[in-house]
Amino acid sequence: PAAAKAPLPAAPESVVGAPVPAGSPRITCVDFCEQRAERRDIDDLPGFVGTHRPDWSKVRWINVAGGNREDVLALFAQKYSLHPLAVEDILTGSQRPKVEDYPASAEAPGRLFIVARLADLQDGALRTDQVNLFLGRSTLLTFQEHANGVFEPIYRRLEYAGSRLRANDASFLCYALLDA
Repeated sequence: PAAAKAPLPAAPESVVGAPVPAGSPRITCVDFCEQRAERRDIDDLPGFVGTHRPDWSKVRWINVAGGNREDVLALFAQKYSLHPLAVEDILTGSQRPKVEDYPASAEAPGRLFIVARLADLQDGALRTDQVNLFLGRSTLLTFQEHANGVFEPIYRRLEYAGSRLRANDASFLCYALLDA
């Protein structure tokens, strides 16, 4: 059997507190509840991961689109206690669709890790991109290989008061994203 690759450290000392260089993926955060939704692009990633979801927010969705960089992923892995094997799956980018349950432990909250493939026809050829989702109780993290706009309709639905998305929890948002 092939030797197992060493897991990515949760937060290399060289990454924590360091600015994220230009050319980083686009990172978008949406906090919402039934009465309110706020969407913002994150420019200061180290500063952002040092903050918490606002008290009024029922769900936080963070989308990282346009590349799976190890330094960016390490910051999220540390903040959200992402399992090292799931982080490695994101970095390799060639996973088959799957669902992994990482139960809660004394060190980390429970998360459902989902790998999906987005199929797109470009110039007559079928191309697939890996989309990764980490579903927690009130937080959903998504990592896309390429920024392709597939989630724009979901962002727009979250803008409207009375939206079924805003009236439900993170698992309903996860379902809507997979459906998109």
